[in-house]
Amino acid sequence: MCAEQTATFTSFDMSYLLPSPLPVENGGTGQTTQSGAISAAGGMQLCRARVAANVAASAISGGTISGATWTNSSPVITFTLASVTLVAGMSFNTSGLTTVVIRSVDSPTQITVSANPGTTQAAPTTINLLNSTTTTWQSTSFTNSTIVDSISPLSAGDVLLFTAQTINALRGPWQIVTITSGGTTFVRPNWFSGTSTMPIFVGITEGISYRNFLFVVGLPSATASNLIGIETINSYLQNSRADVAVIFGNIFTGKNTFQAGALGSGAVPFAFQAGSLMTTPQAHSVEWDGTNEYVSTGAQFAGSISGTTLTVTGTPTGLIQVGMLISGTNVTANTTITAVGTGIGGTGTYTVSASQTVASTTITGTIRCIIGTFVNGAAGVSGAVPASSSAIGRPGQMAFDATGLYICTAANTWRKVAITTF
Repeated sequence: MCAEQTATFTSFDMSYLLPSPLPVENGGTGQTTQSGAISAAGGMQLCRARVAANVAASAISGGTISGATWTNSSPVITFTLASVTLVAGMSFNTSGLTTVVIRSVDSPTQITVSANPGTTQAAPTTINLLNSTTTTWQSTSFTNSTIVDSISPLSAGDVLLFTAQTINALRGPWQIVTITSGGTTFVRPNWFSGTSTMPIFVGITEGISYRNFLFVVGLPSATASNLIGIETINSYLQNSRADVAVIFGNIFTGKNTFQAGALGSGAVPFAFQAGSLMTTPQAHSVEWDGTNEYVSTGAQFAGSISGTTLTVTGTPTGLIQVGMLISGTNVTANTTITAVGTGIGGTGTYTVSASQTVASTTITGTIRCIIGTFVNGAAGVSGAVPASSSAIGRPGQMAFDATGLYICTAANTWRKVAITTF
């Protein structure tokens, strides 16, 4: 028979198995949930859309402070009577107090606000209270028909980033609790409440203008901590998409160098959207009507018209060409140059399409030239960007070398743009 044995266990230090601080997913910031830990550590959160315009908080029915006075050098407001229970985070729509909220209720007749008022109120007055606290607020102007950055409808549970609130403390993320035709109730997300010591990254998941934008939301500069719902909340754009490409208004005011791509890269230097040509061609513009590509050039000169004869005096800016549409003081609309006389691109005479009498004036001529069939680069047609006009090309590509600008009008066939000004 064996004697009874008692086991003795020695405790060992196993702290090395739990690194300090703990990973965020294990609540290593003193928080009890992952979302709380992410919030305390700064972290990354998501909002459905950015609200880039002020949304007014609604007034509390019967919510007023009577007999109030204050100065613009102190955040303390004294009064005689409050018609509702005052709590931190309540805001106002009274002049001088529109950007602040109640920081603390000091006594039945005194409150301290989050910053000095913007004006002094010496005579007792009545302050209207708005429906906001440190964690909730209500708005009758924000309803179930509200469209935010082209997103509609919005619904309960959606988290939105408000960046333009007049009341500083109401900026930042809010979650919709209820949304009806009569208004909306918001609450702070659980990851954005209490005291903030770190900024939070907020990504926008939907919308036309702000989808995939990244904002940093949190403390103003030189602020060590921020009681959310009381103090100013700022949001700064950290990262954004490139602007959506536009198909109009691309006007260069000076000379521009177009960098040629390497052969075999498959890139396309320009892509144009098909559309109607401009009613009046504009000098230096490039257009595509779906089939042909056009470049417009221009000239300006001093000239007079008698009958159908245009007489050009002085040296013109640019080359005068047959087919040019001309305009100027008293020049008949849609007049074009139909033939050359003694002038060959410069001073001399030309024939115009409409008989008229025009005294000497400054005349501008523009002409649209077809420079080849263009294949829309955006369609994904493969091919290399030519390093010069002598390189292999495909229809629709532009290239340049020391002698001028070229368009590839057929496979490996380059056509020099036959104009002097581009």
